[in-house]
Amino acid sequence: MIHLSSNTDLITKFNEFEDSSVESKFLYHELKQLKSLIDESDLKFDTSKLLHHLALTENLVNDIWAQFKNYPIITTFDRLNIPKDVHDEINPRNSLNTDFINFLQMILLKSEFNFAIDSDVYEKSSSYAVLQENLNRQAEIKQEHIVEANHEEKERLPMIYCLCREYEYGTMIECDQCNEWYHNVCVGEPEDDQSDPNASEDDSYSCPICKLIDSNETKDSFLKGQASIEDLIKTVDHIKTFKVHPSNELTKLNKFIDEMKSNESLFKEISYKIKGSSVSLKEKISRLKFTLRKLYGAPILIEDLFIALLADTRALLKLDNESQLGPEESKPVINGPPIFATRIDESEAERPTPNEQPIYESAPTAEYSNKVTNPTPGLSDASTAIKQEFNNSFQADRIKNDEITPVSNS
Repeated sequence: MIHLSSNTDLITKFNEFEDSSVESKFLYHELKQLKSLIDESDLKFDTSKLLHHLALTENLVNDIWAQFKNYPIITTFDRLNIPKDVHDEINPRNSLNTDFINFLQMILLKSEFNFAIDSDVYEKSSSYAVLQENLNRQAEIKQEHIVEANHEEKERLPMIYCLCREYEYGTMIECDQCNEWYHNVCVGEPEDDQSDPNASEDDSYSCPICKLIDSNETKDSFLKGQASIEDLIKTVDHIKTFKVHPSNELTKLNKFIDEMKSNESLFKEISYKIKGSSVSLKEKISRLKFTLRKLYGAPILIEDLFIALLADTRALLKLDNESQLGPEESKPVINGPPIFATRIDESEAERPTPNEQPIYESAPTAEYSNKVTNPTPGLSDASTAIKQEFNNSFQADRIKNDEITPVSNS
């Protein structure tokens, strides 16, 4: 009786698969178990269709794994050294490709390093420490205060570095633009014993983030070979077109997509706060570079957000560079002066030369730079403030020379 009942269950399950429509979906490990039970029974089934779909799914997962294992990952850790107790949400026996499962778990853990917001904060980065030191020097703080500040910095040395957002490891190199320290192995620089003997000690180094910002590109060679959220979504959508689904692999991929979407929302909010903050322009740039560093080194690229922040950083750098130009460099020649009709203070007016007439889109002179950019409001606010400064100065000059009559508020 028991044997008959068991065979009845096998027959029912087998017929469900054989008679299923194209839209019906099955889990790989369940059909694999069904095939094993059929082989152990005395029943004579034609399992060719079942074997065909099992093979299709096996080939699919192996092909996906072959693609994923070639994606570059920036890390100082062993890529596949994953503890066995981290797969709490899956049954390891249901995995089709264990190496692929371990890889997906590794990049899940790796993303926690790059997107950490409590343990890895800007205020503990080496770039922040250098920025504060420069601000102290510019402010000409007394020597004893500088010593005290440096002592405090030493007590809270940064523990997390580089694009990988991991700990101190091996030989490291400092970027001369952003003052962040990078692992040589992460940025493709040789170790000490492999250094170029002809290289000068004075040679400057620019990190991948600063190089990319200085270029006109949105991706460098590393990012062009990186997987994106869109790639993950397309992979999952492709798997779902198959009749037989790999349970654990699909679970891990969906979990990672959810994690990355959550990180994308979080870092969009963080970037909005940076751009809208009242900190100095240089600190905004430094904070955006810190965020770009995290996104660049993540195992999966959040492409739209990265490109948007890259453009924001370039715009702020351009504004910062223009604010430091002298009058001759920052003021283009124009044919005629604009017409103004706002009240101004004549005591602050100073007549520009005919070839230095200010216009709306000019960058500030050194005189106006100190007034407008420290601290600096948002990018659009800073531009508006700069334009108003030039307009007021030029209008005051014209009033002084009786070219126009000031407008009264009465």
